[in-house]
Amino acid sequence: MREILQESETNLEHKKRIQMLFKLFNMSITDNFNTNYAMLLFINNVYYKNINRVNEIEKRSNENIQQLYKYNKLKDTAQDILGKLAEIKGVTNKKISEEYNTPE
Repeated sequence: MREILQESETNLEHKKRIQMLFKLFNMSITDNFNTNYAMLLFINNVYYKNINRVNEIEKRSNENIQQLYKYNKLKDTAQDILGKLAEIKGVTNKKISEEYNTPE
């Protein structure tokens, strides 16, 4: 971080990028190196906090999807078993669902 800021003093492209970044946070480059450095650290911390939140949300979402897959597989298996049971007893699936108090 410090190196990037130091380079921006001599490299116009780096300075423009830092100015654009600061502008996103309603900040502007000052003449004080330490102030600019502190603002860059603040922006960096905000960035990584948000990245971590996004990663956590993605992880939870994937876990929920896996749970839904398991639930659907169990539900399909239960429906298959109830269908076979209805076939063996010679009744409709609706009758079996009512008998075992399950949704159709």
